[in-house]
Amino acid sequence: MSEKFFDSNNLDAWEKVAAKQSPGGDVNNLVWNTPEGLAVKALYTKKDVENLAFA
Repeated sequence: MSEKFFDSNNLDAWEKVAAKQSPGGDVNNLVWNTPEGLAVKALYTKKDVENLAFA
């Protein structure tokens, strides 16, 4: 699988659009939990995986 990352300008644009679609206008409200209790974000970035040994 090829890695595709957005630059910070695109991330800012994504956050603005996502906030408009989010309950209460907060992107953090897009986080949902699996039945196992794991939080799943709407968007993951390179920063989210940079300290993982298997990423």
